[in-house]
Amino acid sequence: MLRKEFDGDLDLLLIFAVIGERHFVRKVNPDSPTYKTLGSTKVTQSPSVNAYSIAQCTDIPRETVRRKVGHLTTRGWVTCDTKGNLSPTQKAAQDLSIGTDETVRFINTVSALDGPLLMDD
Repeated sequence: MLRKEFDGDLDLLLIFAVIGERHFVRKVNPDSPTYKTLGSTKVTQSPSVNAYSIAQCTDIPRETVRRKVGHLTTRGWVTCDTKGNLSPTQKAAQDLSIGTDETVRFINTVSALDGPLLMDD
């Protein structure tokens, strides 16, 4: 489902995941993030992430990251402050809620399996 939401662009999905992870990394509430809290935490309250740092940790070229961040911003899923720090938005949580729920269910199902997961090609 998330592949569809990101137009099949897994680099775009990865970039968005890095932005979200950096945004919520210092949250201490075990129930966070939730759809209600997404986008409500100021960038200055969590470690910042910008196109350069995303390029470094993902090995995606910086210009590609910059272009894809622009696409996420146009969709309204990411905001960028005057220093270039990125954060996810409430709109992203709303637009991606179905795919997020399906992904969480999948992870829960896989983690409950007793033994290795074998996938057919």
